[in-house]
Amino acid sequence: MPKALISINRFEGGLVNATNARDIPDNALSLADNIILDQRNSIKTLGGNIAHQHVPSTLAGGIAAGAGVFVYESDHEAGSGSLDTGENWLAVADGLTGTVDLYSLTDDSFIAGAINLGTVTEETLGANKLAFTQGSSGALDTIVRDDGSFLDLDAGGGNTGGIRKGDIISLVGVADTPNNFASLKVKDVVALTITLDHSGELTTDANESGTPVLTKMFQAEFYYANEGLRVADRAFGEQLQPYKYLYIKRSHFYGTNAVDTFDNWLSKANTLAVPSNLTIHASNYPSSGTGFEFTLASGSANTGLWRSAKTYQFALSFIYDESGQESLLFIPSTANTFSPSADFSTMTIELRAKSEYEARLSGARIYYRENGSDDPWGLFTDISMRDGARTKLSNIYNPWENGSDNTEAKISNTALISNGPNLETYEILNGFAPDETKITISGNGEGYKTSIVANKRTFVANVKTLNNDGELVQMRDRIMYSPVNKFDTFPRSYFVDVVQGDSEEYVKLEEFSDRLLAFKQKRLYILNISGASSSWFLEDIKDFCGISHPSASVKTEFGVVWANEYGVFLYDGRNVTNLIRNKIKESEWESFFSKATSLGYNPKKYYVVILNDSFANTNSGTVYIYDFRTQSFVKGTDAFDNSVNRSNMVTDWNGNMLVAYSNKLRTEPSIDKVPSTWESLETRVWESSSDNIVVKEWSDNPRAVGNGKFIIATKDFDLGVPAKAKKLYAVTITYKSDTVQTNPIFYAIDGSDTFVAMSGDMEISSTWKKLRAIVSSPIEFQSIKIKIENTTTTSTTTGIEINDISIEYRALFKRVTSG
Repeated sequence: MPKALISINRFEGGLVNATNARDIPDNALSLADNIILDQRNSIKTLGGNIAHQHVPSTLAGGIAAGAGVFVYESDHEAGSGSLDTGENWLAVADGLTGTVDLYSLTDDSFIAGAINLGTVTEETLGANKLAFTQGSSGALDTIVRDDGSFLDLDAGGGNTGGIRKGDIISLVGVADTPNNFASLKVKDVVALTITLDHSGELTTDANESGTPVLTKMFQAEFYYANEGLRVADRAFGEQLQPYKYLYIKRSHFYGTNAVDTFDNWLSKANTLAVPSNLTIHASNYPSSGTGFEFTLASGSANTGLWRSAKTYQFALSFIYDESGQESLLFIPSTANTFSPSADFSTMTIELRAKSEYEARLSGARIYYRENGSDDPWGLFTDISMRDGARTKLSNIYNPWENGSDNTEAKISNTALISNGPNLETYEILNGFAPDETKITISGNGEGYKTSIVANKRTFVANVKTLNNDGELVQMRDRIMYSPVNKFDTFPRSYFVDVVQGDSEEYVKLEEFSDRLLAFKQKRLYILNISGASSSWFLEDIKDFCGISHPSASVKTEFGVVWANEYGVFLYDGRNVTNLIRNKIKESEWESFFSKATSLGYNPKKYYVVILNDSFANTNSGTVYIYDFRTQSFVKGTDAFDNSVNRSNMVTDWNGNMLVAYSNKLRTEPSIDKVPSTWESLETRVWESSSDNIVVKEWSDNPRAVGNGKFIIATKDFDLGVPAKAKKLYAVTITYKSDTVQTNPIFYAIDGSDTFVAMSGDMEISSTWKKLRAIVSSPIEFQSIKIKIENTTTTSTTTGIEINDISIEYRALFKRVTSG
């Protein structure tokens, strides 16, 4: 038989190791390490994290692993009096201080501490108070204290409440330096013992002689709407509360001497505070910013619809922001009623105010009802902090006038006249009654584990807030939602309880195609949220589709992707698909996956990056990559720095995937001495002397890979005649390489995984070049697979590219002998 060639020039099948290498598709690979298939029919060296193009190289702070970064856009640039030409922002949360730094692309700098949620829970423990045990044989690490309780951390020092399951802790100041850690996950707590979700990280020490500082780290949960960034603490820090950072451009009392002008970004506690003053008085002005005082008088009989036989009670609300979010009512107990003196009369109103008021206030409303009744509160006066007041929503505003000094403004009773009751009530205007216990998630210790803005509402889940009995409770099974376009308003009656009383809690909310995906640890609940809330329904429940932490899912234009111990899943708006099925061997996935596996998305190349571990563990920078274009996987080693804590992954304003590292080092190299090769990063360890965050972006440019790390192997080809013997003569590849590679082509025969090198070297070439690798004498085989790997460390220019592989062989006139 003459010699023959088989040419392999399609590789878009990617890594398939779920079945025998003989049975995978011709365009698939049995090994695919540190490669990318973004050109489908050729193979390139995988990229990885590099220094971010804009963000400063070193920032103060510490990352709570798996959390801490958020990207958003605003109409206004940074600073006061800024232009409305648009701006891009990066929020970076410092888990050690409870603050958020904001990076603005305008001047390539951070606004340090732009948001401060309060004080983190921490305690300095005395010497000889802690013992550390390293778990062995799969057991988990533990920290034990001699006295006090981790459940009531620092109760005597002002920070009430302590460490709980799911918290992330930082531990510094330990004399035995290997037990200084920037970020550790808590699995369980009893009074004196913390069991960590890590094994083999701590060093056993029966009696710690230092004075450690134990911090319950701030885990930032962000959402953004209507030019306002909201941030809460997933860990429900006892002295941390939800905050809002928003752009405010408005005037109060426009055209008067009391005018207040606001034109800046401001950080505010995310509450809708109720007024504290509404007094009926002949001439007084209120205290600054507390509410209003007003005078009422009757008009002539038979000129209106107000009845003299009735006494009317009045109440006041504040309105916040441009979205018209209304507070609950302040109902005064004195000087709050009025009886018209003439029947069927009008009422004239003189309204008086005293600046300065809260910058978020855009207006207020005065309501009425018959005194002593349970009637709905009806609209009496609608107030604009800028333009004045009116007695009907269809009227124009009567403007503010100068008061008695430069801090006071009023509207005279000759201008502000009410002809009679309005049809609008508080409930009609807001969609909920004013007797709600509370309508915000605000105050120390309050928050939510997850949030999403969808269909012009905010949804939050696993909420800790005041219930209807006024008790601060964590509602693990509750999803709360806001009225339309009122993104900070959460009436206690606006909730969904899909299931209650199970052992799970909500971990993450995602939205896609009018569906709300509510993840617990074991199950996924899919809610159809199209239309009015009364028409929402539970569409599906998916067992074994939960996630262990919020950064284990990511939204793409193809759907929501997430990872758990059973695989990588995609919800495309109709179906849930396990993407590893028939591609990745289950046992290999189980060995890769960790409880802190995290996902990110590269929208430029349409692939999802699945990171092994957000915590600083050995080989935690290993990734799988799923490419939507080829619907295939490849694998990468050290694509992220090892032995550092990593935030969640987000996509920045340039479409680059971004992640923050917490570089709190124990030993050299310092943050200014970044190693020149990725391999040396594996030796980096934490130090307790400084807190630093480094922000990096994902680059598709090939990165340095060490000896043996660029690996591809074909399927095990029987060349169409499995029963016939063949002889191998040579393998020819079309390649590019930035480094000479000595004997980089290998073969393995008859199902073996033992590869033998062939003779033939790659040269340095930036254009396509041929390499024909040969064997010293023809090799007889029944089936064959070819492997190509770098035998020399590559630089970071072009790496290696493979365009095609050709196997030169001869079929023999004999059957394969049994062995």
